Order: sequence, then structure tokens, then C-alpha cells
Amino acid sequence: MASSQSFTILYFASSRDAASGLSSESIPLPAGTDSITVKEAVKLITVRHGEKIEKVLNTAGLAVNLEYVDLEEELAGKAETRVKAGDEVAVIPPVSGG
Repeated sequence: MASSQSFTILYFASSRDAASGLSSESIPLPAGTDSITVKEAVKLITVRHGEKIEKVLNTAGLAVNLEYVDLEEELAGKAETRVKAGDEVAVIPPVSGG
């Protein structure tokens, strides 16, 4: 669980590989804020992990507190889901089955 002024990112499958092998990490909210948008959270993740995670995020699903968000809508500014202190954000790459 994240501290009182941070949120937790959960990385699954290829997103874990792109995040230097981390299964999760706590990311502090910017000073003076009590929440950020999903778009801002994606930017923080990308700054931390670079091009590898950016490629994964191009096809991944994202969930905030177990609720999927439409990442395309969020990044286009057509939706504005807020991520608050203590929230969990999951990066869920597409999976294939056989």
C-alpha cells in the first residue's frame, strides 16, 4: 500500500520487464497536490522508465482501484480519471492464450 502522499503502480507481464523488473512501486504525488489525472500518472511512469514502458503503455490496459479506464480517452483529454494518494494503478498488457 502506498504512503499517505503517494500511489502504487502495479506492473504485470511485459510491463514488469519494462519497469526494470519491478512488480510494483510507490510514486509520490507532486508537492501541493492531492490527486493527478491518469494522463499525468502515465507521464510520471514514462519519465521513470523511459521508452520501454512507453511502448508497453501504447497497447496496455490501465486500471485505477480495480476499475479499467479508457487510456485512449484519458490521453486525449476526453476523460479525466483522478489518481489520489493511496490509490492503486495497474498496468495490464494484452495477453494471448492458446
